Amino acid sequence: MKNKKILLYSIVFLLSITSMSCNNSSSSSSEPNSSEPSSSSLNSNESSSSSSSSSSSSLPDNIPVHGEKEVEDYMNELRSNSKNNHLYVHYYRFDQTSQDYSDWDVWAWPYKPKEGEGYRFDWDGRTPNANNISSTGTATLDNFGYATVTIDLTKEYDGGWDNIYKKMGGTPTNFYADVDKTTLNSQIGIQIVYTPSRTSSSGFWTNDGGNLYISLEDYALLNDDTTTSYHVFLTQDFVQSPTNRPLSGDSYQDPFENDNGKNVTYGDKKYNDVDWTDKPLQKTSPSFLNGQGEGKVLPNGAGVGYQIMVASFSDSDGDGFGDIYGIEQKLDYIQNLGVNVLWLTPIQMSDSYHGYDISDYFKVDPKYGSKVSPAGIKNNGKVTQDTAKADYKSLIDAAHSRGMAVVMDLVINHTSTTNNWFINSAQLQEDFRGYYQWGNHETQSTNISQTKFWYPYGSHVYSYYAKFGSSMPELNYAYSDTRAAVTSVALNWLEFGVDGFRMDAVKHIFLDEEVTRDSKDTVVLDISNKPNSTEKQDYSSNLTKNLNFWRDLNATVKKEYPNAFFVGENFDGHAYHVAPYYEGFDSLFDFYSYFNLTSVASSSYRDGSTGGYTAWLASFLGAYDDSSLPSQQYSASSDSNLAGAKQMKYGGNWNLKSVMETYNKYRTGGSGSSKTDGYQMIGGQFTSNHDIARAINRIAGNEYDSSGLTSQGEVTKQDYNVLDSLATLYEITQLMLPGCTWIYYGDELGMTGNLQGKKSTDGYADLTYRQPMKWKQDAVAGDGSNTCGYSISGSGANIKWDDINSTDTVKDAETQVKDSSSHYNILSSFAKVKSTTPALIKGAYDVKALEAGSSTGQYGVTITRTLGNEIYKYHVNFSNSALEVYDDSALNSIPARSAVLTKNGKVIASYNGVTGTAGNNGGSSGSGDLVNGKVTINSLPTWITNDGCQIFAWVWGGDYGNGQWVECTYTSTTSLEIDLASNATGMLLVRCVAGTTTPSWDVADNSAGRIYNQTSDIQLVSGQTTYQCSSWKEYNK
Repeated sequence: MKNKKILLYSIVFLLSITSMSCNNSSSSSSEPNSSEPSSSSLNSNESSSSSSSSSSSSLPDNIPVHGEKEVEDYMNELRSNSKNNHLYVHYYRFDQTSQDYSDWDVWAWPYKPKEGEGYRFDWDGRTPNANNISSTGTATLDNFGYATVTIDLTKEYDGGWDNIYKKMGGTPTNFYADVDKTTLNSQIGIQIVYTPSRTSSSGFWTNDGGNLYISLEDYALLNDDTTTSYHVFLTQDFVQSPTNRPLSGDSYQDPFENDNGKNVTYGDKKYNDVDWTDKPLQKTSPSFLNGQGEGKVLPNGAGVGYQIMVASFSDSDGDGFGDIYGIEQKLDYIQNLGVNVLWLTPIQMSDSYHGYDISDYFKVDPKYGSKVSPAGIKNNGKVTQDTAKADYKSLIDAAHSRGMAVVMDLVINHTSTTNNWFINSAQLQEDFRGYYQWGNHETQSTNISQTKFWYPYGSHVYSYYAKFGSSMPELNYAYSDTRAAVTSVALNWLEFGVDGFRMDAVKHIFLDEEVTRDSKDTVVLDISNKPNSTEKQDYSSNLTKNLNFWRDLNATVKKEYPNAFFVGENFDGHAYHVAPYYEGFDSLFDFYSYFNLTSVASSSYRDGSTGGYTAWLASFLGAYDDSSLPSQQYSASSDSNLAGAKQMKYGGNWNLKSVMETYNKYRTGGSGSSKTDGYQMIGGQFTSNHDIARAINRIAGNEYDSSGLTSQGEVTKQDYNVLDSLATLYEITQLMLPGCTWIYYGDELGMTGNLQGKKSTDGYADLTYRQPMKWKQDAVAGDGSNTCGYSISGSGANIKWDDINSTDTVKDAETQVKDSSSHYNILSSFAKVKSTTPALIKGAYDVKALEAGSSTGQYGVTITRTLGNEIYKYHVNFSNSALEVYDDSALNSIPARSAVLTKNGKVIASYNGVTGTAGNNGGSSGSGDLVNGKVTINSLPTWITNDGCQIFAWVWGGDYGNGQWVECTYTSTTSLEIDLASNATGMLLVRCVAGTTTPSWDVADNSAGRIYNQTSDIQLVSGQTTYQCSSWKEYNK
């Protein structure tokens, strides 16, 4: 049938989304340099693997093509001729003959619950050649004009695509969900591919409509022989609007029938209509900066955040995929860590497991819902968008009841190609066309090409801009309607109950190549080699236009919600390129600190006290702020990584103290911090995140790597303890810096992210940063432990523990919560103080080197935090030798690789022990509880009693004041007892060699004076009388 009249309907109505099934395998979108839709990778922050639910959509039944009787006759013929367990893809192209279909084919892959590689299928009537790249013959068109692909879902196929050699095969695939081949996959992925593009050098497959995910049950047809077949009907340019039968009724037109090729937005002033006048600066969120008082959300302000990779964190219903209700079940664990802000990776509708390609901003993806949540149970265990959204609301309410805030990850730089905004824009809808950047690759070929990240849309002359991959088109924020649309999204979720937003990819809103640069614009250059290549890639951004957008959004939202919190991700270690964004944000993640402090710790691991970055600690933190040295000064005019106007309002020196002052100036319009009011910006320190190496792996790597991204090492069992100790020290230091410090899930346990033979620049390398949370040793998905485990289609990878996380080298959460000396509890002792102390959240910052004037003093520092009359001192030693403390009455020295926090001369938290003079030593106070009576210490190593040595406890707190010696009594070869005659809060154990009856802190370095300290202070908890203490070390005074 040769007829352009078949369809013209632009508003897409979504079908109900089917719930995610057990194995939670994922399929991915077609991307540049990818092999095919289910095996692609991104040269960006996010992997492009797809996941979960069908986003298929339907057309209203009042816009049809054929009469009802014709359609019924057509369906009856299908019932009589269709085969059991076969999927029939019926595809209609406007004004096409049988021969014209030879340029198109279908790529299909198993989607849910078992992931798998794809296979190329051609139309009935055509015969594939030997390697199945092309076919001979002509497509058979039925009397409605459809060409059909027939897929036997019971057959095994030689699938996969080699993008280097441009050939098919090598990976067996089938459409069964189980090994026994008794149950078909419930969901299938489909892409209509322009065949000649399969062998293009770019690796991008030109396609009609992107990836389509269908649930077989929605397209089932009962055959005359009582078996079941499946039929999906697709129309050119409306592939995201599949139906399960041909359309009926009156005909309508191809949206491109009268198109003249001028429907472009790139370079068209009509789509550049925003007011480029900057909005006024807004106040930092009062609740996040100052707190709202006791009994309310964030009583003291935002001190400690916790980032959760939802898919990998906690699985409540045993399907292997993390869910929102699973997070609610773990709120006790999170709160006990000292956290008062939650950040979940994106939970809105998305085509990927990670969620950074939104298909619907107003809905929660069912893949994050739970069958066993209250909402899921109420719906008879069926997960829907509505039950998932109810789970999200329940989590927010539960967090709020504990005084914790919830921050939504809002991805607005780009969307998915399956987003209705994009679908309507692609179909030339006037109201949506300007939401994205469209160019004509024939008439504007100088700027519009695949080499510049413009991707052809179907067989038309238009290409869309998509820097992060062909499935993630960039939104056009030079157009006022686009800005209004995303503002409505933010306001909607604030009304729902979220407390703020983590904004993704903030510097990419206006990329330099995306828009025309004006004479006043400052551009931040970002040109580097592509991963594993000498070819250049350009991510340069227009700073001036970016700031205009973020100031606009921040002002518009805060007009209605002044407490709304904005924290931005600007993936850049250059602090002075990040600083201007504080004009539009309350907080920004501090990659500058992440890269530098992990380098310090890495240098300590490799160099000890002999040099390297360890020697640079004091200088980086700001102990030597000598502005007379040109090498320490930042100047925009001499910045070779700036172009255009090169205008920066504020400068500073290359150290954290000066950098934070600059952050504050951009936030306030020129004001610095003060000891009275502290900072008005909220610093964004973090331990690690889903895009970069876990801290412990950075520390195991090479601290001198210039890029900062590839300096990642493998952690082994042999070096785990020292690396974990340094990672703990690094994390505590991040906690003691101004602002809200974000702990990445699992860092509090010492989890690793080993690449295990891969490079950090390889595709899907970031999966190693997203391993399942370790709730229980040897756990598997579905065993009731909330452990996750799922696969990523096309990557050949499963989300599972690496060679270290899988062993008991990394103690599980269940164990660490009960162990007072664990990584979890050590971090918790500092985090709890941070999240409840305004002086540590926003107080003024000063820093001095330990042992002033000595060559080793720069390996350790004293950080002073002041707010009004409250003064906190944090002493940290990254070197492998003890250092003296010269300005704190609480102690006079700290051991190697240790940390201690004091308040007004009293120790309130410490790590790796504290040494000082008798009567002047302190320890961690924990929660401040007092203990009176006998305390038993178990799990002592047997070597302690080998030579008849005596153990003493240095006890402090309560009636023991700053500390007194108490002799311990052995109750067995591996346990001892301390009789506390009065109340106390903490103790430190000391072993004296045989013949020594009185312990002393100040003795000569000889056999009689050698002592052994328990690695961490014992924090006494009210009601607890038994403690497990098995980690000991030798200390030489």
